[in-house]
Amino acid sequence: MKPSDVENLMQAPPSWSEMMRLHKASAALTLHGEMTKTTPSQNQVRAVEFWFKPKRSWRLIDGDGVVFLQNRRQKIWHRENGVLQQRTKGFTLALDPGELIEMATYWYCDLDSLAPADVRGVEVVVASRLAWEFHPPGRNIIETAVAFDAETGIAVRRSTKSWTTELVSFSKQESNSATHCSKARNPIRIRPHSLQRSENVNLKQTQQGGAYSNPPRQFRSR
Repeated sequence: MKPSDVENLMQAPPSWSEMMRLHKASAALTLHGEMTKTTPSQNQVRAVEFWFKPKRSWRLIDGDGVVFLQNRRQKIWHRENGVLQQRTKGFTLALDPGELIEMATYWYCDLDSLAPADVRGVEVVVASRLAWEFHPPGRNIIETAVAFDAETGIAVRRSTKSWTTELVSFSKQESNSATHCSKARNPIRIRPHSLQRSENVNLKQTQQGGAYSNPPRQFRSR
């Protein structure tokens, strides 16, 4: 989209079709941020810090350390039963920012036709930034409200009757950021300086067939 188009989206409620054009363009952004999932019925809030680079490269860190890595070659490392190891089979995650950032891939539907093209967004604030919220019909997904960042088009919040996932903070990064997993030959060795001071990220790198030890966590399907 042209800069003037983005400026217009920040001044007046955009239509669904305008928002989808900006959202699709956001797939080219390299991002760093934090996502939470709030489940009121369980009085529970979970959080994960993430780095994302286009072409589906990811690094996820929770309170116990690195939980998931995926590089540009689509090789995957996942922590299960306290051990981070390379995986070729299915896996589970407690939180997955891809549900928002890669919404088109995760929702398995044509986003353009998910809501009437001329329906307008409602102004909200997410991560201290202007966003536009829409209420697309349920169809094959859970009835939901989705908010998109007005400047970047990133999906920043999804709310249902049972839970809310939200990017509580995020920023655009240089694509060659050294903290990103795609730059790491041994992906466990590069950790963000902001977390190195936390005892939760003081990983015990005990060799167990190439794996590294971490405390166990509970996960759900990705």
